[in-house]
Amino acid sequence: MYFIIIFVVIIAIIVFIHNVRLPKSEVNKKIKYYEAHLKTKYTNVQISRLDTDKSVIKVVFSNNNSYFIKFVYIPNYSQIQINNKSTWELKYGAGNTPGKHQPHKRYLNEIATFMNEDYVGKKIVAFTNNPKEIVKYINESEIIIVNPSTDVYGANLISVHKLDKIVKEE
Repeated sequence: MYFIIIFVVIIAIIVFIHNVRLPKSEVNKKIKYYEAHLKTKYTNVQISRLDTDKSVIKVVFSNNNSYFIKFVYIPNYSQIQINNKSTWELKYGAGNTPGKHQPHKRYLNEIATFMNEDYVGKKIVAFTNNPKEIVKYINESEIIIVNPSTDVYGANLISVHKLDKIVKEE
């Protein structure tokens, strides 16, 4: 009987670590890497994390170009569906199989506060992995495919690996 209880507790701990701690540590690793990358690439840049949301960094260049970058963890080969400014849905679990239905989904609640803030500068949402597809609903019957140059309610969406294409000292 004790073995069953211990086994269930161990499984619960593993699930907790996998679902809660790993995404946060993945985001922190990406933020630290990108901060170091910017500091080596540009000499006159100021980088700071926001007090209200630790997954957002503010990048200010000497010419006062400023960027607010929100880092969001997503699994590999996931799809993002944007319903409105604050309701985004993440679908994942099918892998790289074309045409296969995504079995898991959740709302990206961490996006809502960032998208509703009025920052002075350019807003960017950077995903830890490259999403398979990002779609935005225009109305009930129209959708568009989002690319990095598409303005999504005042923000650009891009993978962390391609951030240098948007964040520049101009």
